[in-house]
Amino acid sequence: MNQHRIGLVIASLGILCAVLSLVVVIVLSPLEGILLTLVFTGICGAVYRSVLRPILHDRALRKRGLPASAIILEARDTGTTVNRNPKVDLLLEIRPEGGAPYRVRATPVVSRLQASLLQPGTAVEVKIDPRDKKRVALASVTSAEDVSPSPAAARLERLQDLRRKGLITEAEYRRKREEIIRGL
Repeated sequence: MNQHRIGLVIASLGILCAVLSLVVVIVLSPLEGILLTLVFTGICGAVYRSVLRPILHDRALRKRGLPASAIILEARDTGTTVNRNPKVDLLLEIRPEGGAPYRVRATPVVSRLQASLLQPGTAVEVKIDPRDKKRVALASVTSAEDVSPSPAAARLERLQDLRRKGLITEAEYRRKREEIIRGL
């Protein structure tokens, strides 16, 4: 069941609650009808706030949010599922373009097929709410292998740092660089 169907089901439940409360008002006395109407309205409001509103906000954020990359620092299952898809608790390090990295917690509902990809160190693309940078929505997930540099690349970077700092000579740099490249 996709998010559109979830919205339709919840909207249908809201309409059903309204009709049921009208029937109660007609059948019972006005005072009991009003009390039951308030109870049904409260239940429908709670369902909306806890299920439908977060889905609608995430959908809007994925369309209109500012794109950024992020790294998952912590990931755990909350034990909650929506249509058999797990809701996960993620600690993300957001890396906005042109801004300083910051941490934020997000609890998205993700596809069962993607849940295993959400591990510490995994890169994800997010959308940031321009009015509240702590509100983010997952846009896409990339496997950790796609973003971590190869051991050779890391060794070459380290070698360049040593040369830049004057800790090795140009000849030592070239010799070691050739050695790393031959090992590829």
